[in-house]
Amino acid sequence: MQFVKIEPSNSGEVHQLDIMIFIDSAWSEKSWQDELENAVVVLLQDEQNQNIGFLAVSQSGSDLEIRKIGILTEWRRKGLGSNLLHHCLEIGKQMMCERVLLDVAVKNKAAIDFYLKNGFIELGHRRRYYRNGDDALLLVFTYHPQHSLRHLQSNL
Repeated sequence: MQFVKIEPSNSGEVHQLDIMIFIDSAWSEKSWQDELENAVVVLLQDEQNQNIGFLAVSQSGSDLEIRKIGILTEWRRKGLGSNLLHHCLEIGKQMMCERVLLDVAVKNKAAIDFYLKNGFIELGHRRRYYRNGDDALLLVFTYHPQHSLRHLQSNL
């Protein structure tokens, strides 16, 4: 597996992968073009250089925000989501961030469990945050507290 940083001129590549993973909630190609102007977008590729997942993050002050992360269904439950998340945490360390933030739908129990297992904690609750009216949890990973570092080290 390898990580490949995407340049703004290659927005179609991540857009197509987004459609395959998220179907109805995929971003438009224009949204991806805009995202690539201000964010770091990384593709996860298999040994044949096929795109199987992606990660989009942006920095705001000392925070790194996970804007979107996904793995193709057939590649899930193989530890690749953890690899992608740990790559994200490394990006945050390189950018000298103090914490990593993300929001996740309250209904997405599998994702919430995944993030909690990887050292994130609940920071807040956003009512009717998503277009469909669903609530979101705001989760945070902090680089400084011992519990977050222990989780990161034990899951590498």
